[in-house]
Amino acid sequence: MLTRDFLSKLHCPYCEAPLVLESDLSAGDDALNWGIVRCACYRYPILDGILVLQQHSPAFNTANRIVDLLDAGDRMGALAYALNATSPVPGPRSLVMRGLELLERRGFSIGRSFREERDVHRRIVDDPSMSFYDALRALRPPIYADYLFYRHANPSFLASIPLLAVFGTLSGGAVLDLACGVGHTSFMIRHLFPQLDVVSADHDLVNLYLARRYISPDLTYICLNTEYPLPFPDGMFAGVWCLDGMHYVRSKVALGRDLKRVTEPTGFWLFPHLHNALVPNLSPGIPLSPDDYRRCFEPLNPRLFVEADVLKSQFDGKPLDLSARPSDEALRRAPVVSLVAGKEDVWRSYAGLIERVWQAGGLQINPIYQARRGGSAIELTLRWPSEVFRDECGASAEFILKRVEVSQNLYQRLLEGRLEAADQEQIVALIQSFVLLPLPEGYRRSSAGLAV
Repeated sequence: MLTRDFLSKLHCPYCEAPLVLESDLSAGDDALNWGIVRCACYRYPILDGILVLQQHSPAFNTANRIVDLLDAGDRMGALAYALNATSPVPGPRSLVMRGLELLERRGFSIGRSFREERDVHRRIVDDPSMSFYDALRALRPPIYADYLFYRHANPSFLASIPLLAVFGTLSGGAVLDLACGVGHTSFMIRHLFPQLDVVSADHDLVNLYLARRYISPDLTYICLNTEYPLPFPDGMFAGVWCLDGMHYVRSKVALGRDLKRVTEPTGFWLFPHLHNALVPNLSPGIPLSPDDYRRCFEPLNPRLFVEADVLKSQFDGKPLDLSARPSDEALRRAPVVSLVAGKEDVWRSYAGLIERVWQAGGLQINPIYQARRGGSAIELTLRWPSEVFRDECGASAEFILKRVEVSQNLYQRLLEGRLEAADQEQIVALIQSFVLLPLPEGYRRSSAGLAV
């Protein structure tokens, strides 16, 4: 959670001045859930526990409408406005919407559609009963909502899971989940390694709001732009994670230098799922070749691995072996690669992650499966939400089982969270094949009938 102590360590990413808590609107809470932070150049909002270190107003007028609403005491109005008005890439539509909002503030009549869109966000933040799935469908485009909800079927996420074993080398400290999305990995790190403090950062406020509300309410969330310097002090983190995000960053060299600065000398960096510029990709971003990724992140002492090999290691029940080095030719042919960087002691074998998942509990059925009762068994059947999503996840087909049967007794104990020691062998096999994963409580429940 965002605290005064944590805030006191940060600086403005634009002017590098210290951040000062100007107004605490958290109603006496220990955590900083609502408030206003200032530096030498700007005033930033804290919205429902999320520190928003982005400047959305033009240079010629630094008035921040979100901060104005907080000044007026309208906390939920400020959050609803921010979810509606902020955009990672202010394209033509968002600029038009902001223009219409400006006209409304000056007394002009505006279109009904704009008011309705703004009201949708207000209804969402005012409705505590809304499920994660329904909030996704309301706040994100349908294809993107499916991508986020069924993230556990995407090969980019599945292939990153074995790399989580590296966090087991840490006895404590803070780790950074950069480009965290709605927080799937942040949840996994905290769930499997509760001794670690997780800081989740992303440029998309809507995703951070969903992560804090539904996935991991107790983590520290910061909305920032990775094209600017990071707001953290030197050596703050013991490790850094960035899944499926680095190929969308333009200033990779500058970000790499900054990530080295904010990480302890003995720390490590894990960048799963980097698009390879030598191979066509559905959503490429601004990728590099394997050789150029090594060059850009050379100060971190990086090595690259073929993502499919990392994924296969868990499916085959083998330890993650970071001492193995794939050939340059194999890396150049791979559609995606994973980068691991750190001191020499990181290049070793990591075992026991599956057993740690079993011991941590909280296991649920991968949402990609639909459960049906038949006879004495429960049949789990792979169900893609759309052809588009199935094509996006094509690389998972080799590893995700299309059909699984479990006994009704085991299924019931799983739902009730009362697995027994005798279940371990079968449960470990289901974890190994990604049928079972740790999920936040209530993740699968929704009014859309996704509960099993």
